Amino acid sequence: LCVAWSFGAGVVSKYIGDQGDRCPLTSAVLCCHVWNLHKYPEAHETFSYLLAMSFLRDYMKKLEPFIKDNVDMAKVLEVQSIVEYETSVGVPLFGYTGLNQFYTDRSAIKSARSITIPTLSVIPEDDPVARADTVREMLAEDQMGPGLVACLLGGGGHLGMNESHN
Repeated sequence: LCVAWSFGAGVVSKYIGDQGDRCPLTSAVLCCHVWNLHKYPEAHETFSYLLAMSFLRDYMKKLEPFIKDNVDMAKVLEVQSIVEYETSVGVPLFGYTGLNQFYTDRSAIKSARSITIPTLSVIPEDDPVARADTVREMLAEDQMGPGLVACLLGGGGHLGMNESHN
């Protein structure tokens, strides 16, 4: 069983779908993850800014010796959002032509139909990052694989659904 949250759950969901029947995992629970990166930037500019300010700058300074020449480190250290980070790092680092191509290729939604192992996707309705409306669209457009089941919770926000307030 693999249990993953937020960004990690997005990575795991894409992996499970990309592996399909060859997936070595037996089951998974994915909590508060983004299925469609095209919906990601507009959902959380405040979260994005805080993450960029605290985490990304320190992280990128440590990665600088390993980054390809086509990434402008001065620009990276000035980022104010996740979108700016992905445009400055992800796009050039992995050779994409633009952010749209990067999001299309990196989104787990494109491989969701190939999920065959028992997988539970748990997203609160009020999660500003994971976006429950994406799951409703996936259900309406038959984009769920045979092993994928979605659970939309009434509340909990992003990462807060595991705490009880009763």
